[in-house]
Amino acid sequence: MAIETWGIGKTDYSDEVSVGQFLLGIGIKATDTTVSILYHASDRGAYSPLPFEHAPVMPGCVAHAVDPTTGLSYPLTWPAGYSLRLISYWWYYSEPVIGSWHVSFYGLTGTMDRFFFGEWGSKTKAQWYEHDVQSFDTRFFDPNGQYPFSLDIQVRNVGDRPLSCEVDVIGILRAVSTKPLPNVKTCKCKFCGFEKEVAWETQKMVCDRCGMTNLYYVMRKPVASEKGPLEAKD
Repeated sequence: MAIETWGIGKTDYSDEVSVGQFLLGIGIKATDTTVSILYHASDRGAYSPLPFEHAPVMPGCVAHAVDPTTGLSYPLTWPAGYSLRLISYWWYYSEPVIGSWHVSFYGLTGTMDRFFFGEWGSKTKAQWYEHDVQSFDTRFFDPNGQYPFSLDIQVRNVGDRPLSCEVDVIGILRAVSTKPLPNVKTCKCKFCGFEKEVAWETQKMVCDRCGMTNLYYVMRKPVASEKGPLEAKD
């Protein structure tokens, strides 16, 4: 029986093609990078060097998600030329909560457009996980990435006791015929709030102000596409 031969000694993209057939758009390409949107609160969180780990959220208070690559809190803004798709969600709460997320587009209708996209809550301790092929995508409103946009994800403790929680949201940031992101980023110290511009690859920063050590995620930068529209084909 003849054996079918795959490949000709060069990079084989058959797996990527298959992914595109079954989970359209989820395969990570050169123009993409994953985005982690995190907030963890626990009794040990305040002492962790990770920027998204904090002390429990007090009753009536609101916590905003954190970018683990910089320590900056949401809302955060991306420039024109990029799109963001949210694909995976994980939540855990020890107390009743109300969570919400908001997206703003700058100039879509001539002004700053702030959209309220969702609210969720739990009256008791709960956990929840969801993985979507396509839940939310800025391309629903701006297919070619012509406008800057911002995202905010927050959790409010509506219980009577301090809230321990884990909020993990994963997205895909895609570059669309645009200039690449800069080779530097601004990192924030979680202990004193000091901000400093550092190299993109920075994973560890000893704060110039308080001397505490901060650890950050390192994500590769998406490569700008030369094709133009997001779904352009050869």
